[in-house]
Amino acid sequence: MKKLLKNHQLLLAISGVVLILFGIIFLVWPTASWVWIAIFLGVGILISGISEIIASLTKPRSEYRGLLLAGGILDLLFWVLILFSPWVSAEVFQFIGVFFLAIWAIVRGAVVFSNAFYEKKLEGKLRRVGLILGTLLILAGFVLIFNVAVGKVILTAFIAAAVIMQGISFLFLAGDIKRLTKTVSKIEKSIEEELLEE
Repeated sequence: MKKLLKNHQLLLAISGVVLILFGIIFLVWPTASWVWIAIFLGVGILISGISEIIASLTKPRSEYRGLLLAGGILDLLFWVLILFSPWVSAEVFQFIGVFFLAIWAIVRGAVVFSNAFYEKKLEGKLRRVGLILGTLLILAGFVLIFNVAVGKVILTAFIAAAVIMQGISFLFLAGDIKRLTKTVSKIEKSIEEELLEE
């Protein structure tokens, strides 16, 4: 049990450090980071495309063979596009990410605003905070839609912050496992002492 816990502790600690470093790299070199994300996504699409083509050729006759083959070929074409233009692909991924972030901000803002406006239980400051926050989220969403450059910076910062926070949480979990391992050791030792006394 202790060995299993120590292995998990080490894995979490290493993962935490790697995630924190990746988040910092994403902040320091955002363009190169987006290109690498595009390349890794391209490798995943390549593997998916090859798998679908092989499945379509080895699958017994069925109505899905043609769809599998078409999907695999489409994946390979998309991979070629990413392979020969990773910079363009990175820009496209950023644009799509900014668009989804903007839509999320507008929808979330509308929900927060309407909850604050229609919820009768909310009073005073809490209601005003909800109305202001909802309005700010909606405005931020429109700013992101109409100013993609700002959106790219915000999206990059959000992703980097999320990755760094995940890394920090992994380090905290590794510390918790270390304390748990010590507790398990104490329990095992007390059980051994009780058995020896009998």
